[in-house]
Amino acid sequence: SKKQQYLIEKQRREIQSLKQKVKNKQSKKKKTKSKVLNPEQLLETQERNKLRKDERELRQKQRTKNAQAYKELKMEEFQTNLKKNSTQSEKIFKAKLKAAGINYVFQHTIDTGKSFYIVDFFIPKKGLVIEIDGEYHQTEGQQIKDNRRTVWLKKNGYKVIRFSNTSAENESVEFFKETIEGFKNVQN
Repeated sequence: SKKQQYLIEKQRREIQSLKQKVKNKQSKKKKTKSKVLNPEQLLETQERNKLRKDERELRQKQRTKNAQAYKELKMEEFQTNLKKNSTQSEKIFKAKLKAAGINYVFQHTIDTGKSFYIVDFFIPKKGLVIEIDGEYHQTEGQQIKDNRRTVWLKKNGYKVIRFSNTSAENESVEFFKETIEGFKNVQN
């Protein structure tokens, strides 16, 4: 039938086209001869290649530096936002730490290498992270994130304690002072 003849002819042309492409590639390979370089040319080529490599490394370092700067900028913006919008419980807890005479850093940033954690309170003298957890921290998804974060912090030498909003608001200054003083100082 005409349809079969047409298909056969089409396949024949495709095969011929493929053979021609293979032939062209083979002839190109034969035409390219390897150059024999004299010592001066070889040295120039090596120097050029080294310069190219150095330029690539420099560009990579710059990209890394830019990425780090961007990460730090975003971290600072996030940290500033957290400080501006601190919860009532955090404000009360902050006042209690101040009344207890405990030096602390509020919304302290800890760099994890890939990212960063911002902890509610950090007591540098003790290497102690204090988190004030509201209702949001009772959700299953947030508890998983909090546990992962706590494991990382402890693995990297931090001590971690968590207080609920209710505890932060209702416990006495003395309670928090005794609890925090119960932790050993960090060895420098």
